[in-house]
Amino acid sequence: MNVEYLAIAKLFLPEIVLTVGALLLLGIDLCLGKRDTRRALVLLGAVISLAAACVALLQWDWRPAEAQYVRQAAVTSAVQRMAPAVGRDALTHAARISERDARAVTTAYKAARHDSLVESAATPPADGAPVMGIAPYDAGLSSPSFSAWWLFTADNFALIFKAIFALALALALLLSTRFPVARYRGEFAALLMFAAVGLMVMVGSLDLVGIFLGLELASLCCYALAAWHKQDARSAEAGTKYLLLGSLASAIFIYGASLFFVEYGSTHLHVLAHGAAQSPLTLVALLMVLVSFLFKVAGAPFHLWAPDVYQGAPTAMVAFLSTAGKAAGFAVLVRVLSAHGFQAFSEKWLLLFIGVAALSILIGNLVAIHQNNVKRLLAYSGVAQAGYVLIGLVAMADPAGGTLLNEALPLTAVIFYLAAYMVMNIGAFAVVGIVGRESGGEELSAFAGLRARAPVLAFAFTLLLLSLGGIPLLSGFVGKWYLFLAGVYQGQYLLVLIGTTMSVVSMYYYLLVIKQMYILPAADGAQPIRVGALAAAGLAAITLVTVAIGIYPGPLYTLAQAAAKSLMP
Repeated sequence: MNVEYLAIAKLFLPEIVLTVGALLLLGIDLCLGKRDTRRALVLLGAVISLAAACVALLQWDWRPAEAQYVRQAAVTSAVQRMAPAVGRDALTHAARISERDARAVTTAYKAARHDSLVESAATPPADGAPVMGIAPYDAGLSSPSFSAWWLFTADNFALIFKAIFALALALALLLSTRFPVARYRGEFAALLMFAAVGLMVMVGSLDLVGIFLGLELASLCCYALAAWHKQDARSAEAGTKYLLLGSLASAIFIYGASLFFVEYGSTHLHVLAHGAAQSPLTLVALLMVLVSFLFKVAGAPFHLWAPDVYQGAPTAMVAFLSTAGKAAGFAVLVRVLSAHGFQAFSEKWLLLFIGVAALSILIGNLVAIHQNNVKRLLAYSGVAQAGYVLIGLVAMADPAGGTLLNEALPLTAVIFYLAAYMVMNIGAFAVVGIVGRESGGEELSAFAGLRARAPVLAFAFTLLLLSLGGIPLLSGFVGKWYLFLAGVYQGQYLLVLIGTTMSVVSMYYYLLVIKQMYILPAADGAQPIRVGALAAAGLAAITLVTVAIGIYPGPLYTLAQAAAKSLMP
């Protein structure tokens, strides 16, 4: 195979593993009987997902992220050299770049690749060709590997989120083994895997168009999965609401991206960032992109879709969406805001994020107190958790200087908490799914007497809820500690005070569930709850990891810090 295509394959290895695995599952599902292969398909999907996570981690680079900085340096050099001649029009399709500048860019690319591409790769264009930053192929830089390198990245930041998505997918599949046979198909697992591929494309893209393509691939799969229970009115309602509101958020995003293109002739993040000017059109475009992803992470007041979708959709899909989907949204927000030129707008988006963070923490925790359905309770809990993560994003900005603080702590805290939240929230939804399957509902009363009906299940759920609430020696406490510490260093004392106060309030509704399990008696005729072997193994692993991170957070913090530093020059 040509070395060019091997370079591209290396860039997308986790996505390729999941795509081939999903197609394999569909093929097996078509050839063999549904009932006989149901659990085997799920187990195979979980193994493939774990393999994708291992592939992502094996690509980890402990060296400084030279490739990322070469892109930034290439755009900066081109803009600076052209600015005296053509001024601000340097970032339009009419701009020109000299052969010397193009050759410098391609030489830097080859150096960053740390391998020898074919000599014909990325041949510099003649004088007068359009600027490389707009589109590599327009400038004559038409080698496939160059285009892939320019539009996508496999830096540590992208890799850690790809690993998070793959692990979330594996856990969601592992914990869905006892899904009703009549409604479970290989297509269910395949759609989850394709959704994970879309999320991976999002976090690895350096262009708004690539981000949009990944977003839509993931969203279309989730729309179908939300309405998977065809005969359930709540599931149909969940799918319809998610489709309509999700499409609206996608439309807002693509409209913001189109405004960027109108203003600068490009949708590449580095080109936009280095040419960003304090113009109203740029500000509107940036705010539209940010608001669309605040919808995806269910930040208030863009959260209204979450409770209904979480309640009606299949539990395995909700577990994946509430963790991997939220992590992908925050990853894209971080990548956009970490672009150098958008730091000039920090005063604008800082106010937006402070307001959304405070509203999310307050609304999520206060409304969750009044929920009788545990799925809806966890949905509003997720809104509050999004508010806590936004504290870390707020801490990334320096309102005094209008620049990004050159510190890794805020971004490290965000990555750390999203990884820890993935584990404990999937475990919580797994318990809700098991109890709902055996009891016929997810109301609080369904958990009454769980201590006697399934003591191990009750104990695991208790630990996971306490971790979500931020009790010490559990992963949730360590994650919140880092987020609040970053907020204090940045001077957001009021926001941190709101977060800590509402964390105490959140313990009230978590303790309501624990009260049902350990104090209130089970309903008359309630039977012991059966837990499948695979689900039990997954839940045990989740509980152990939650406790292990709380006691010894060092390894995860080191990975999160390395990923954060890959975005910092």
